[in-house]
Amino acid sequence: MAKETKVSYEFGSYRLDSGDRLLYRGDQPVPLPPKVIDTLLVLVENSGHVVEKAVLMEQVWPDVTVEENNLTQNVSLLRKTLGASGDDRGFIETIPRRGYRFVAPVKAVTQAAPPPPAAESEPPRPAVRESRRWLYTGALLLLVLVPGVVIAFRYFPQARPAPILRQLTTNSTELPLSTAAISPDGNYLTYADPAGLHVKLLKTGETHSLPSPPEWRVIAIRWFGDGVKLLASGISVQDSKSGIWLFGLLNEAPRQLSDNGLQATPSPDGSQIAFVSDNAHELWLMDANGQAPHRIFTAKPDESLVGPQWLPSGERIGYAYIYNGTRDTSGKTSLQLDLGSIDREGRNPARIPFHSGLTGGTLLPGRFLYALRRTPLLDWSQSTLWERPMDPGLRVFRGEPRLIATVGAGVTPFDFSAIAGGRQVVFLKGEPQSDVYIAELNQKEKRLLNTRRLTLDDHNDILSSWSLDSRAVLFFSDRNGNFDVYRQFLDGQIAQPIVAGPQDETVVKVSPEGAYYFYVVQPEGWKSTATRPITWMKIPVAGGAPQPALPAPVAGEIDCALPPSRVCVLLEFTATELVVHSFDAQHGKGSELGRAGIDRWHYHALSPDGSRLAIALEDRVRIFTLGAGGVGGKPFEDVAAPSWKPLNAISWAPDGSGFYATAFRPAGRTVVLYMDLQGHAWPLSEAPGEFESTVVPSPDGRWLAFTRWISANNAWMLER
Repeated sequence: MAKETKVSYEFGSYRLDSGDRLLYRGDQPVPLPPKVIDTLLVLVENSGHVVEKAVLMEQVWPDVTVEENNLTQNVSLLRKTLGASGDDRGFIETIPRRGYRFVAPVKAVTQAAPPPPAAESEPPRPAVRESRRWLYTGALLLLVLVPGVVIAFRYFPQARPAPILRQLTTNSTELPLSTAAISPDGNYLTYADPAGLHVKLLKTGETHSLPSPPEWRVIAIRWFGDGVKLLASGISVQDSKSGIWLFGLLNEAPRQLSDNGLQATPSPDGSQIAFVSDNAHELWLMDANGQAPHRIFTAKPDESLVGPQWLPSGERIGYAYIYNGTRDTSGKTSLQLDLGSIDREGRNPARIPFHSGLTGGTLLPGRFLYALRRTPLLDWSQSTLWERPMDPGLRVFRGEPRLIATVGAGVTPFDFSAIAGGRQVVFLKGEPQSDVYIAELNQKEKRLLNTRRLTLDDHNDILSSWSLDSRAVLFFSDRNGNFDVYRQFLDGQIAQPIVAGPQDETVVKVSPEGAYYFYVVQPEGWKSTATRPITWMKIPVAGGAPQPALPAPVAGEIDCALPPSRVCVLLEFTATELVVHSFDAQHGKGSELGRAGIDRWHYHALSPDGSRLAIALEDRVRIFTLGAGGVGGKPFEDVAAPSWKPLNAISWAPDGSGFYATAFRPAGRTVVLYMDLQGHAWPLSEAPGEFESTVVPSPDGRWLAFTRWISANNAWMLER
């Protein structure tokens, strides 16, 4: 009988096992979903040759019809995974309008499969079970703790079974999950998406929807210990009010327990419910029927409380603090995160400093399992799962952390839950990506026409500004690994680099006379800081060497008006106020134009004629007059927008008649809107998710460009 053979492919530091459909880096498995592995296998088997998109899609999805976007996402994940290790980033080449080519050298290694074991007189020894499937997941930018997880932390001399990652839902970017939780017995998965609240029987995959309050967005789900009832926290789409509801599996009507509170979680015995207030500053308790709500803890004004979770004993409640650290001598502040706990009566609080890259986790008896990114803000490196022993009251850690699994590059694991005993843990995993879109502006009718995606790569592209002739969009992108600044014409598909260096270059502007580009060089480690001094550079539009635009880094930004104005300003945000100076390319920082009592960075925009400065606050735009007397020298003007809070990015209309801005909908969507100077607003575009997205009109007023983020949040399970 002929021996069966196994073929593995080696490239760089990676090995692809074609039989088991597993990718390894060295001896460590790299978790990827099956269809991504299939995509890689087709490319590797045809290394050096162009594989047409249609051929790839036919081989990866032979029995179904899928959109090309599925293939694009697979290739994007492969590039981020293979490139995240520091190896050669040129594994996969895009052939425009055709397909892809695997360009790294590949070595095929053929091995004979091991023969079946011969019969033995003694019984066979038990073998350690190895994982057969590795999958990925992705998402969003909230740091939380939540129920449950897995794995004994004590060290055993024998080898541990490798963890298995398994995808539980397959929602598209149009229906991203907002939350998910596994039942205590492991039989059911409950999850919420824009279509409603759903229950899935994991054994069969059968799914049905639960009756839900109308126009209500679920943002957190937690099961009671009986596995029959669950809590759902959410926000009304109509009035943005929060609420906590009780649901059952028998399709009985949901019952509202509270009309003020979020992130509700039941105690292990089911007698009480812990939740945080709408402003995320207070921790509350109430009875299981919603009676006797009372506050037990209040955080400092500059801190937020997130992710309350009962410790397994039921005597204490854990949570996380999020806050900005102390500003150092350079002006830099970093996002900080601590773990805390308190007893039922609101006494004996404890606090442990923790890693600011935490994105989610769960408390188990004697251990904490959690997910980390390398940095907490803008980071597309690997996300990892860890566990660390702790005392039963979450007062102190009792050992060093241990790596459990690598989740994937460019993803965020969050919203954890686990079965009783912790052998299985469920979490959401999303892979956000940003792209630049453009649309024709019909200012008279306040609407957009022919919206289309301008940047067609599978990396993160973030809008910054326009060329003065309105023919090209200026943006920064990580398509070459680090961030560089680019220009792309409206009628072109290829972006042209303006500056591409070894550091991260971002935020590009054009001087009013069109002679210079001003851009930012970010300091090392900038992705882990909330605010920091940055280096402003200038480079001639006609070509030439970059030069410093300012003699030293500043905690501020350069902004410029439109022609025929020649005004540029330098905005510096100190610990207590905003200070504005004049600025020009030849002389740098000039005279002070004024100051105002705004104590932290906000989105802002200089008016087209350079006479006014608009600052986007929570529910209004504050307009200051520049010039004689400067900012604060004259009474400011507020343009209220209470229905569109929080306001994010803001840009003036080219004629100075109003603003283009982005804001969040209560239903978990980001909206692009136009707002006039009287506060009347017209929504122009909406997209799923809550992402701070830039929006800038072209100087001639014919086009609107904006950044749009997508994220396919899905539920995954870690099994040990």
